[in-house]
Amino acid sequence: MNISSENNSISKVEKGRINKQNYVDYVAALERDGKRFPLNQFGDINLSAIADACGFNRQVFATNKGMAEQLKADVKRIGTILVAGESQDSALAKKAKASTLEANKLVKDLGIAEAKIKALEEQVMKLELENKQLKNGKEESDANLEHMLTTGRRFTL
Repeated sequence: MNISSENNSISKVEKGRINKQNYVDYVAALERDGKRFPLNQFGDINLSAIADACGFNRQVFATNKGMAEQLKADVKRIGTILVAGESQDSALAKKAKASTLEANKLVKDLGIAEAKIKALEEQVMKLELENKQLKNGKEESDANLEHMLTTGRRFTL
């Protein structure tokens, strides 16, 4: 343990462990008593009330990303005073429904893209055929002109 000689305070690492344990105990007490996380006057999670109950400063949630993420997960699981938490089954059902909707949208988009590709391929084939016919017609016209210039006679079919 790293103890400062000036004020005999505990190290930051040890304080972090204590804060984490106090938070875990607080969440366990909420669950045991059937309570939910408190809200402030704006309808947000009351970080001050939680921090006070856990014995640390509310800034711990801003400086310790692990604690902030754990708080988010716990709020989602347990809920708040006004909003009940989601059960894991309902959360998974929502995710499954969202995934199904996204998959259906992607299948529809794929069908549209395939139809566009097929139409473009047909257009390319038609244009290649037209290009070939135009080249053949030009070659024939060039040959007729050459024949007319050399023989003085005109030739048409």
